[in-house]
Amino acid sequence: MKRKWLAWLALVLALLIVGVSWNEIALTYALGQDYPEFLKEFPAEALDRRIEGFAGKDLVEEDLDQLWKLLWIKKDYYRNFYITEGVRKELVKGVSLADANGLQGTYLKLNLLKYKLGVNDLEELRVFGQANGFGDNLAEAVEGQVCGKLEGLRQEVDWDDSCSVSHFIEAKFFCGIGLAQEDVDAAERVISQGLGNCVAHCSEHCFEDVPVYVNGCEMAGNENEEYHCLFFIGG
Repeated sequence: MKRKWLAWLALVLALLIVGVSWNEIALTYALGQDYPEFLKEFPAEALDRRIEGFAGKDLVEEDLDQLWKLLWIKKDYYRNFYITEGVRKELVKGVSLADANGLQGTYLKLNLLKYKLGVNDLEELRVFGQANGFGDNLAEAVEGQVCGKLEGLRQEVDWDDSCSVSHFIEAKFFCGIGLAQEDVDAAERVISQGLGNCVAHCSEHCFEDVPVYVNGCEMAGNENEEYHCLFFIGG
């Protein structure tokens, strides 16, 4: 009887190990895909292990891409069991200080801060840093690396692509930089002509700064704002 019980226990453990390994392999594969292929449900524990691995780490641009995908999956499938305030704090620090190159790197950095970590703009980042023991370091890092050089990225924008146009405009919103008339004209053109894969996104985000509400969604004024609400564990 004891031998049979041990055999069953060994089988169960083997199946659990195989299950964990398969989930990790599947998740690794998904994170190598573009949107929307990566946006699939995975066990919360597998996502948390990956996400928490970035907390307290000096992040590079490749990390930002992985983290962006992981947090998007976690938010869409585990909205009410997202990440803890402690993990959020460490990720805001890591993302703020991470090097980001070009328009794509800038987009990942600022989109993570706002839509995945709930820091709406440069001023909120300053307040967050001061409240969490980082002083002005985080805001100064983003201001110096991104906001102060944003106009220089204008030449990288593909003005015939709604994704590229929206990435540039949303960066200006985060940095508190007003839109030029040519920005507005470009957004109207890519939308009216259906250029690129972000036409619907640009129509919602290119003309006004969509707020992200944290740990409460009562102030959301429409379905788009409700979708972007974030709920942090312990918040």
